[in-house]
Amino acid sequence: MLFNNWTSGILNQDVRYLTLTFLCCFLPLSLSSQKVLIPIYDPPDKRFDNFYILDGEASQTSTCVLIDKKGFLWSGTDEGLYRYDGSRYVRYSFNKEGKRSSSAYITCLFEDPDGVIWAGSKAGLGRVEQPTGTLTLFKPDTTAGTNRGNTIKSVNVDSEGLLWIRTGKNIYSFNKKTLRFTLFQVDSLSWYPENEAFVTNPNCFLEDNFKNLWFVTNRGLYRFSHETGIFNEVLLSSGQSAESRMKKVNNIISDRVGTIWIGTDGAGIMKWNPSDESANLLNELPGIRGRMNFNKVTSILADSTGALWSFGTNCFSRFNPNDNTITNYKFLYDHQTIYETPGSTVTVDQSFRFSDGSIWFFSWEEGLIYRFDPSSEKLVLYRTPAFVAFQCYPGRDESIWFACVRYNVFRLLRKQVPWFTIAPVNNTADVSQVHKGSIIEDRLNRTWFLFNQGIFIVKRFDMSSSMEFEQIILPGGISVTSGGYADRKGNLWFGSKDGRIFRYNPGSSSLTEFTLPFPSDDIRFANIPLTREDKSGNIWVVIFKHGLYRLDRTLNKLELVEGTHQYYLNREQNTINDFLVDSRNNLWILSTENVLRITLPEMEITDFSRTGDEAFREFDANIRVREDADGDIWILNGISGLNLLDRQSGEFRNFSPSGKITASSYYDLLIDRKGKFWIANDKGITVWDRSKGNVRTLRTPKLQYDAQGYQIRSGRIIYINENQLYVFDEDTPVNNVVPPIQMTRFQVNGKDYEVPAGITDKNSHGKIVLPFSENSVRIEFASLNFINPEENRYRFFMKGIDRDTIDAGQGIAAEYRGIHPGNYSFWVSGSNNDGIWNPDGLSLDIRILPPWYRSSVAYISYLIIMIVAITSYIRIRTRAIINEKIRLEAIVKARTAELELKNTQLAEIDRLKTQFFTDISHEIRTPLSLIMGPLETISREGAMTARMGGMVEMMKRNVQRLMHLINQLLDISKLDTGKMKITLTRDDIVKCLRILVYEFLSMAESKRIKYTAEIPDKSHITFFDRDKIEKIVSNLLSNAFKYTPAGGTVKCSVKIESGDVPENGTLLVSVTDSGPGIYPEYREKIFDRFYRIEGHHENEGYGTGIGLSLVQEFVALLHGSIKLDSDPGQGSDFSVSIPLGIAHLSPDEYIMVSVAPAMTERNSSIMQSGWYEPKNQGKEYDRKAAILIIEDNDDLRTYIKDSLGNGFVFHESDNGISGLNTAFTMMPDLIITD
Repeated sequence: MLFNNWTSGILNQDVRYLTLTFLCCFLPLSLSSQKVLIPIYDPPDKRFDNFYILDGEASQTSTCVLIDKKGFLWSGTDEGLYRYDGSRYVRYSFNKEGKRSSSAYITCLFEDPDGVIWAGSKAGLGRVEQPTGTLTLFKPDTTAGTNRGNTIKSVNVDSEGLLWIRTGKNIYSFNKKTLRFTLFQVDSLSWYPENEAFVTNPNCFLEDNFKNLWFVTNRGLYRFSHETGIFNEVLLSSGQSAESRMKKVNNIISDRVGTIWIGTDGAGIMKWNPSDESANLLNELPGIRGRMNFNKVTSILADSTGALWSFGTNCFSRFNPNDNTITNYKFLYDHQTIYETPGSTVTVDQSFRFSDGSIWFFSWEEGLIYRFDPSSEKLVLYRTPAFVAFQCYPGRDESIWFACVRYNVFRLLRKQVPWFTIAPVNNTADVSQVHKGSIIEDRLNRTWFLFNQGIFIVKRFDMSSSMEFEQIILPGGISVTSGGYADRKGNLWFGSKDGRIFRYNPGSSSLTEFTLPFPSDDIRFANIPLTREDKSGNIWVVIFKHGLYRLDRTLNKLELVEGTHQYYLNREQNTINDFLVDSRNNLWILSTENVLRITLPEMEITDFSRTGDEAFREFDANIRVREDADGDIWILNGISGLNLLDRQSGEFRNFSPSGKITASSYYDLLIDRKGKFWIANDKGITVWDRSKGNVRTLRTPKLQYDAQGYQIRSGRIIYINENQLYVFDEDTPVNNVVPPIQMTRFQVNGKDYEVPAGITDKNSHGKIVLPFSENSVRIEFASLNFINPEENRYRFFMKGIDRDTIDAGQGIAAEYRGIHPGNYSFWVSGSNNDGIWNPDGLSLDIRILPPWYRSSVAYISYLIIMIVAITSYIRIRTRAIINEKIRLEAIVKARTAELELKNTQLAEIDRLKTQFFTDISHEIRTPLSLIMGPLETISREGAMTARMGGMVEMMKRNVQRLMHLINQLLDISKLDTGKMKITLTRDDIVKCLRILVYEFLSMAESKRIKYTAEIPDKSHITFFDRDKIEKIVSNLLSNAFKYTPAGGTVKCSVKIESGDVPENGTLLVSVTDSGPGIYPEYREKIFDRFYRIEGHHENEGYGTGIGLSLVQEFVALLHGSIKLDSDPGQGSDFSVSIPLGIAHLSPDEYIMVSVAPAMTERNSSIMQSGWYEPKNQGKEYDRKAAILIIEDNDDLRTYIKDSLGNGFVFHESDNGISGLNTAFTMMPDLIITD
């Protein structure tokens, strides 16, 4: 009852295998030495990535391909050369304008040991100039244009560094240093006309162990010896039979021991014998066991085990030199394509071996690549998507690159690929996001695909085998269905858009159809029914527009569950998107308007459509409902993504895994058996491992709205997307290859600049030095990973500018404008599609030179100029200073003479002034003494009226004032001349000051001033200058009484501070009055000589301005200090501190007297008013005392004699010299002199 197509397909395959078995068993003579292989055709364990240059804007025909040492992809086309770095293509042409021409036809590509790329073309040899984006053309034949003479067939290099060029006519060597060709003439008959084709044969050049160079010209074999310099043709002798069978030479190789093998057309494999310079047929070598049964050898391969592989048309052989055995293989091609039919011939053009030991061989004309496993003898065939491939290039990562006639370049990947593609399949895209259950797996491990163009099964989903989709037709002619579901009994359930539901038993091939309990004219479905099974084995079907049905197994029919219509399941616009039965036996129905949970068996219905965020409630947005291993319910919203049911609040909450999913549209949700979430979105398929927190997005071609995933028992996950299947391993491989990082472009001020070669080495730094004006740079870079290169990421850092590393994402450039002069270091790193970063990155040192006026040379010049200028200035200035010095010395000399004269004059004036003051004081004191004496006598003896007595007293007071003023002037004169010394007397200073202070009591009474004196009671015997201390205190008290108005107060306080020795100590005198006070601006000036405050008058008239000056100078002479504290209107307080004793004085500062010094002016009147009466005028004195009076004033001498009386003998002299002579002559008892 099964399907005819499937049966016929199986029969056809069985017939083929039976036929081969029959041939192998019954024809031993012809096939015993040959193994027939049937290739596994195009298994899905690979992926072809296309590199379509400029998306078709360039020529889509690529003639050659190369991956250079840096990792760039180079593609030669029929209109130019292109370099690809994973982000952009750069075109290289033979002219700066990049114009297309016939000379731009690239025939081959080659990279020399220095990393220089050479491009062969129809116009000659091109050298890639990467900084300028051009090709430098070198023509081997300067007499020819774009003909055979300049058409480059291949480029190779020898151990000497010379390039060897094969053209369509001759062979040339090319010296890269001198840029010159050397011609090696080749017989014109050595080339076949058909060799004009640009297919590259990789085995046409060989350098053997003796440094001989071998060249294959298809009809001939040439050899060049570096030792002898001989270039000659190497052919078999004309008399040998082997030569007659040889039509042409196809290739040449050497094995691991240096043996040279030659592949021919007609003579098979030949072994070169260097001893006799001849070639021997492999089949005719002695000891050969077996025979290579084909004579047309199109490719040779010597693997690392020492085996020699030779290839021909639909056959290949393996020669083991260890035991001299030959094994022959024949492979069949029985697939129908637009180019081939079953039984088509396949000519092998190229072969190579990978590290896993697999042998690969390639046919360019058919675009077929075969993989042969020598151990299992399993042959696999892959077809390039573009059929014809001009070159096959094995990459270092064991991927294979193809230069194709259409769509440029394809890459075959089998490792580190996260997913594989199976295409095309008989399906088309649909705008509906209903989970149609398009993939199911039955108990026979068959995978069912319910495409919208038919039902297909794959018996065994083996990625290493051919994936054969067999279309079936269900009983009743059902060819298209959907809504697939497999229940626990192994039954398959299907639904169709016409409303029918089918149950199919794969074991019995029985099909049961269920009818729906509603009118047939109401069957207008936009979507199919969805079927699920609960834990009790009940079958539930949800149907758009009508609601939920349950299968009554007794009646074997579907029954409507009452009450579901109230949740709008019967509305025209309410589409069913998904249906789930969770582990708690709840039914979840997801529609465009509702999120319903039906609890079994109570049939309690809860609608969650009004919960969650706005996107969750969006119309037609909730598309998938799934349950994870922990029993959590997840809903995928087409706009907001994942939403998790919060069972406590009863609401769905948006749940983004650490914000790592950045898609804007979501299509499907699958939770695999390991608990990982597979989320189909507009960025690809995001895999979220919830337990580890890892998020990885696998980039795929653009997914459609109806993309759906399914996990089969083997663990693989299959996605349907339009007409393609994407197959993922449950644990998707990670691309662990660290990508090389290259700087692809360096621009300065918008112009291209050559990238230094040093930056390609991770252990060294490139360096660029730029002038000041070229300070804006743009650096482009590339992570040379070509597996999903759009996922490559970058980060960079410019030391000296950037504060931290810049995460550029997919950005491929860094730009810096207006860089200041200085040294900078640029570093960049990149990752591959799986986030594997290059740990070293690349570094480029950039130095921006300062402008010329800030350069080192400029600064040195400035320094030299400055030194010269300073030196010149110093010399000029020195000369000027010398001249000025001479002039000034003359002026100073003249001024010094003037000053000396002035000083002499001033000194003389000062002397005269001092002499004047002395003389005037002396001259005034003498008359004052003569006045004061008689006045004292009159007041004491004469009988006067009261009026006369007052007048006499007034005269006495004014005479005393004049005497006081004269004494002050004399003191000033002594101070100015420095002749005043401290006269120390040892006495009781307290007693002395008590007498002095109390003398002012009568003045206080007469002026009605309250006078207070505070004097210690305890005596203090010490050394002190009585005269100066009395003058200091007397002057301070006199000033206080002068400026204190009647009714005011004056206070004098005397204290003695003890010192370290009893005689030492400090005298503290404070005189306070309640006078008018002194303004701050006058406080310093009042101690100046003759200074008086204008408008500040004392009570007794104007003062002289001498008293306080003398006080300050006396205090300073005695090593003391004076302090004034006064406020206007508050009176004044003068405080004096004078050290006592002699410890603080130097010996030259003082003189000591043992008796009281001469009477001061204060008590001089006492002497003047008293009469000296000799107390010893007794009889015992018979002789009168002699007194010598030396005075120039006659009146004063007379007054003194009269005052002393008649009891003395007087001698007189009017000058000092005369008085001195008289004193020595007369020897008087007393001398009176001034």
